[in-house]
Amino acid sequence: LGQGAGASLLVVVVGADGVGRAAHATVELWHTPHRLMLQITDNGQGGATTTHGTGLAGLTERLGSVDGLLLIHSPTGGPTTITAELPWRDRHEDTPR
Repeated sequence: LGQGAGASLLVVVVGADGVGRAAHATVELWHTPHRLMLQITDNGQGGATTTHGTGLAGLTERLGSVDGLLLIHSPTGGPTTITAELPWRDRHEDTPR
């Protein structure tokens, strides 16, 4: 897997770990010409953070290393939505943007 694909898989794994504590989750995936977006929303208790030592903290670092971004919206009481944004390259293009 390339760096972006590996990071995408990591988003799903870490997101699924958090979803394991919720009863329901949705996963959405879409792309723009130059960015891949992956969003996981659950109906859990909320309160997710990127405090050092959490899976989300590591995920934030990993995504940053491949020019990606992690957005977290997790109010107390839920739901939690994490959105990962990664570089996307059409296989017909020579260089990623």
